[in-house]
Amino acid sequence: MTTAEFLKKADAALASAKRDFDAGGLDGAANRLYYAMFHAARAALLSIGEPIQGRHGTIIAQFGLRFCKDGPLPIELGRAINEAQELRIEGDYGAGTPDAAEIAAYVAKAERFVAAVKGIMSGTAPDPTG
Repeated sequence: MTTAEFLKKADAALASAKRDFDAGGLDGAANRLYYAMFHAARAALLSIGEPIQGRHGTIIAQFGLRFCKDGPLPIELGRAINEAQELRIEGDYGAGTPDAAEIAAYVAKAERFVAAVKGIMSGTAPDPTG
């Protein structure tokens, strides 16, 4: 897949998350929010020639190391994808359902994450304050 294809998947997952959230599907929204961020991270890694194979944790760690630890993205975005993965696991496999307020906050975080990745890939500096 190309970076453009991964970004297209990220955008589609984000749109799906918003639809699920609006319809009250919190588990599905949590899943799609994580995948929006995950596909954006894969696009970012691919754009710098990093391998994007392996387990999710490996890809997330590579993203954090290459883009958040020493910039150009704020460290909070690295944490956000890890937290989104935990939220997805809770929604997909947990006995309960993620909290609606928490999902709403992650809609905004996922939008910021995807936009920041697109920004670094297009050469525009992201706003670290969000």
